[in-house]
Amino acid sequence: MTSTGDAGGVPQQGFTDHVPYRDPGDPDIRDPRRYLWWLVVRQRRRVALGALWGSLWMCALMLPPYFLSRAVDDGLRTRNAGVLIGWVAAVLVLGVVIAVLGLLRHRTMTLIRIDAGCRTVQLIARQAVRLGATLPRTISVGELSYLQIGDIGRIAQTLTITGPGVGAVVAYAASTVLLFGISPLLGAVVVLGVPLLAIAVGSLLGRLHTAEGSYRERQGP
Repeated sequence: MTSTGDAGGVPQQGFTDHVPYRDPGDPDIRDPRRYLWWLVVRQRRRVALGALWGSLWMCALMLPPYFLSRAVDDGLRTRNAGVLIGWVAAVLVLGVVIAVLGLLRHRTMTLIRIDAGCRTVQLIARQAVRLGATLPRTISVGELSYLQIGDIGRIAQTLTITGPGVGAVVAYAASTVLLFGISPLLGAVVVLGVPLLAIAVGSLLGRLHTAEGSYRERQGP
């Protein structure tokens, strides 16, 4: 299994490629978002599959409480053994389906993270070779060390948003619609509460990244 290149010499990565790649490609490094998008595009088929598994998995997680409520309301309360057994069987089958979807999602996202991390390592190594003896004058020891132990893993983990992240958005929309049908007040709490929570956590993460940046700059030349 090897990577194959197109007419321009840029490999088109598929599900059978392995690392290290013969050519990791030429990334868009104008800003972090463009680089992350470049990583997504390089494995777009795998990312699309991860988004599919993530969406199905997250939506399936909403069903067990509903099935259990039907088992209680239609089976236990009415003392209907046949209906109760049917809903219990549905819960068991659904559990198996969720487990399978979880395995598929985790496997796909692991491949995505490994691809992003290994591709980034290759790009850094290529740039280090290009800089040669000028590398110590271009970047500090602390910056390079943190790049190796922190940034590469963070870049790989960020691509998780393409799977469970997309699934969370889909499940959030689906659960909001269902909750509005049950209780408009509860639906409004979810619609307003989740974005506010994300904003609050985002502000804290921003301060954390600022502190980390200051620490990296103090690690010496």
